[in-house]
Amino acid sequence: MSTFLGPIHYWLFQKIRNVEDREEALIKAFTERFGDEVNGIVEDVRQRYGVPFDNTPLENLIGDAAIHYWLQSAIERSETREAALLKGLIDRYGDEAKELAMDVAFRHGQKIGKEAIEQGKNQGSGIESVYNLIKNTFLDGMPCDHVTEVESPSPDLLVEKHTDCLHRGYWESAGIAETFMCSYLEKWIKGVCSADPSIDHERVKALVRGDSYCEDRYRIKGE
Repeated sequence: MSTFLGPIHYWLFQKIRNVEDREEALIKAFTERFGDEVNGIVEDVRQRYGVPFDNTPLENLIGDAAIHYWLQSAIERSETREAALLKGLIDRYGDEAKELAMDVAFRHGQKIGKEAIEQGKNQGSGIESVYNLIKNTFLDGMPCDHVTEVESPSPDLLVEKHTDCLHRGYWESAGIAETFMCSYLEKWIKGVCSADPSIDHERVKALVRGDSYCEDRYRIKGE
């Protein structure tokens, strides 16, 4: 068992679990809409990318493996599997699948946002609360991935820029349209933010749309 696990590792693993929980929400919603034939798509994806983690404690899952490598591999597996699942669902059900997936993403994000607020994971007030709410729930690479620039031009506005998309390689591996996945994650972030009625989120630039960087704006409504 690893003796070097710290709070940041459990924090990151919980964000991986958020992705897996969203995957389960997709499966539930699509099965309710389309029936048991969805199981065939799920089984095919999991044969290729593995199954979500069970309730085994993180320290037992990692064992004596290198922590950084294990967590990076877990991120890759969870994000690629979700993207492959969405690819399979969209291939089978077309535009109806895209609409349902967006609805699931928003509602799941809203659920996670409410839980984060209840657990005090959005420490601070005003725009700081907005930023912490997202940083504590949204899986966006490893803590050591320095691709984010943050500026706050006013007390009620925070602008976050990404010089690289840490998700793009997973989407490419799954063969799904990058613009769809970008919008899918944006919808999830909007769901998280909606848990606090004072928060507004807008993605104004995206690398997958041909911009030179990604830009997300978090604003206190009415400001």
